[in-house]
Amino acid sequence: MRKICNLLLTIFVFLLLSCSSIPKFSGKAKLCCFLIDENDYPIKNCLGELRKNNIVIGKSYSNDKGLLVFDDTDSGKYEISFSKIGYEEKTYTDVFFSDKGKVFCFKLNSAKEIINKVNVLYSEKKFNEGLSLLNKINFEKNTSLDLLITTYNTYGFIELNDKKSATKEFSKIKKKIKKVKDKDYDLCILEKKLEEL
Repeated sequence: MRKICNLLLTIFVFLLLSCSSIPKFSGKAKLCCFLIDENDYPIKNCLGELRKNNIVIGKSYSNDKGLLVFDDTDSGKYEISFSKIGYEEKTYTDVFFSDKGKVFCFKLNSAKEIINKVNVLYSEKKFNEGLSLLNKINFEKNTSLDLLITTYNTYGFIELNDKKSATKEFSKIKKKIKKVKDKDYDLCILEKKLEEL
């Protein structure tokens, strides 16, 4: 009896999984996405890239209301990446588009939110996790945000006793500080910690 139940369960799961890959509509439709930040506010002018089998098949930008549309999209499984300066770069895999009327909602964290999370992680001595989060932020070179991220990287590497990486990041700070507009920046604390390594 147990073998029969296991067999029936296996067949059910197989049928369920095979049905999920069958297109739910024929032809093409608009794949719609709604982008919000950590406070549930719409994100405008965010680039979205639609991929199938690791090939970019569509690009679109979100409007003022956070709506982003990929026209002429077949039913199926996709990967969607989002990128905007001052936000995390994020990729969603296994996005199943099978309902023409569905609007996908995706959340991206702002750089400010990520920095807040890094502060918490650093206070808990989780420096590798913090460094990993910092690497997800999309930023322009030679801006205050670039300098801030590099400083957080330097501090994280110092706390991990990774002198080579900390020294490399610190030298970036020295170069960048000359190019950044708001130069109200104190390197003494970091320099002292680096010398202590």
